[in-house]
Amino acid sequence: MNTGETHNIDDQKYLERYFLQRYLYSGMEGLPEEAVEMKFPDKWSGWHYAVMIEFGKRFFDRIKDFDVLVAKELRRDFFYLNLNARQSLMLFKDAKCDYRLIVKQIRQIIRRRYSGICYFAISSKFDGAAALPGVLACLEQLMEERFYHPERGTFLADEENSLTVWSEVQDSLLMDKISEDVSRKDVTQLWRHYGYLRKKYTANTQYSSMYVKFVFSGVIQELFSEEQFAEERDMSAEVTRLYQAMNLADIMNVTEDNIRAYERFINESNRRSAEMIGWVEDYIKKNCGRELTPEILSGNVGLTPGYLSYIFRKEKGMCIPRYIKICRMKKARKMLLEGSTEAEAARECGFNNDDYLRSSFREYFGIEP
Repeated sequence: MNTGETHNIDDQKYLERYFLQRYLYSGMEGLPEEAVEMKFPDKWSGWHYAVMIEFGKRFFDRIKDFDVLVAKELRRDFFYLNLNARQSLMLFKDAKCDYRLIVKQIRQIIRRRYSGICYFAISSKFDGAAALPGVLACLEQLMEERFYHPERGTFLADEENSLTVWSEVQDSLLMDKISEDVSRKDVTQLWRHYGYLRKKYTANTQYSSMYVKFVFSGVIQELFSEEQFAEERDMSAEVTRLYQAMNLADIMNVTEDNIRAYERFINESNRRSAEMIGWVEDYIKKNCGRELTPEILSGNVGLTPGYLSYIFRKEKGMCIPRYIKICRMKKARKMLLEGSTEAEAARECGFNNDDYLRSSFREYFGIEP
């Protein structure tokens, strides 16, 4: 598509959404000079917080003027970008604000007006348009927490940042994080959260030896919650070895021996998972017209939704909903170029109606269908 054709769009709102979406997905290299000349990046630099909304089922292709209604009742200005039928992004200027309260009010508006389960992810404070692609990636990753904590509903980027003050973090919170890391087989985060625990007890010697052993044996037991890993090693023997340790260094050595063994197990498992990702990609491309969610896809490959989302993002560099949208947009464009009607393209590519296909097409490609 020639970006010069975007001049066919006389609606400034759609034009800005088109350029912003390109920028979020591709970074500065994907932003045409035209967007810079129109000073869109300067405007985007005024945003300091982002909130992602995700519904459990498709929602935004069935509801018109969602952003208008929320802005009216919320009585706050924000920039709104629909990402797909289940996800939308809200960008705010206020740098000093408790966005948990903002989200609470948005949730109340949704409950009064609509039905359906929704989740929110709130970014950390950011400055400058250069941060935006990273902010989106962080929110997409945060939103995957809903697979592990569906009861929470709101997920905060600042919660993870608070763990850096490791001396003040409760053991229960760190163990919860380690449990989540094992559930999603995320060894990088596992080492990170274990590192906070290690620093805490290296710097503070006031705890009893038995309590320290109790805490670190909990890490080993979390590793063995992975059934296939547990089949290869004797948890009881490893916990006994830890309790026989004479000092803190030995306790940590036993724990880290088990983490390294777990890491070797995961690396081998990831090689097998790459084949599953290929199957998922192919399935999405061939079934664009169907309802597609991480939950549905994971059921077809025998993985949990959280783990499939994690390995897919790690392998493809994007979350599953974003990949689904890209496949749908490309297929819709191909069908329209080959002479299909908008109604046919909408039906075959998973859009609920012609209007939603049209608005999505304009914001994705920058031209009318």
